[in-house]
Amino acid sequence: MSIPGEQTTDGLVMIALRIRDEDRREQAIHRLENLPTERPFRGFYELSIADWDEGLWEEEVAWFSDLLEGTRDRIIVWQFTDDTYTRYTIGEGA
Repeated sequence: MSIPGEQTTDGLVMIALRIRDEDRREQAIHRLENLPTERPFRGFYELSIADWDEGLWEEEVAWFSDLLEGTRDRIIVWQFTDDTYTRYTIGEGA
């Protein structure tokens, strides 16, 4: 068993999919799998945007927002910067 070394959380983004519509869910999964993500378990993704150009993550958020527009589905995001994180939701789902 190996214990991973200390890792920085700056730029870490964790994403939980809560998308009921099968077609939209598959589109979201396909989009995430084309990003440098890790999938520790079904419906949950991790990626680091620390070295991304400014504005690229905002473009991804806009794409997901468009995908979920008019639905009750959502994507929950935890975005880490320095020693803090922000939790927000993409989509209108409850």
